[in-house]
Parts: sequence; structure tokens; C-alpha cells
Amino acid sequence: MKPLLPLISLLTLALLAPATHAADTMNEASARAAILARFDAALRGDTAALEKLLGDDLDYCNFRGECESKRQYIGEIKSGALKYKSIAHTVERVKLFADTAAVSGKVQATATRDGVHT
Repeated sequence: MKPLLPLISLLTLALLAPATHAADTMNEASARAAILARFDAALRGDTAALEKLLGDDLDYCNFRGECESKRQYIGEIKSGALKYKSIAHTVERVKLFADTAAVSGKVQATATRDGVHT
């Protein structure tokens, strides 16, 4: 299988849904936990978790430069058109904002898209 995302760097803005309470203030640990949960949910095909973890204004761009909305991305996973086989990732940097974090790192993933290994 070829890697789906042999990215040198991944920048995920608006990944985390906004905090709902003052006690839920974003910190580096919660940003790292959310990114781990996001990749785990994608690997398991857990679209309910992805709905909660991904910001509504997310634009997801793959290694081919093709971008899709949150709804489109989750729709591909829900329909089975996109199935992750493995996802390996590292977090290199977390930049915090009021209720959002920008996380950069590396991702190596294998998947099938419409039954074809990508």
C-alpha cells in the first residue's frame, strides 16, 4: 500500500470544536489529546467522534492538494469511500489561541479511496 499522507508537515487549524465552558479552556495537553483522538476516530471510522472533534469550518486538504469541507470528509468516511488502514503521526508544535489550537507535525497514513489503495 502506498502512503496516503506522506506529509512533511501538517497544519490543522480549527481542528478542535470551540470550548463550550470557561473550564474547557484550550491548553497544549488538551490540543494534543484532541489530535490523537481525531486520528484514532478517523482510523476507526467513528464519524460521530469526528463530528465533535472537527471544527465546522474545517477545510481538509489531502496530499494531492484536493480540499473538502468537514461534511464532505466525514461523508467519505461514513459511506466507506475512504477507509484508513493505518495512521502514524507526531505532534511537533502546538500554538494556542483562545479556544482553538494550531497543531503541526507529521502524518503517515495508508488508506483506500473508492476501493483503491492510495
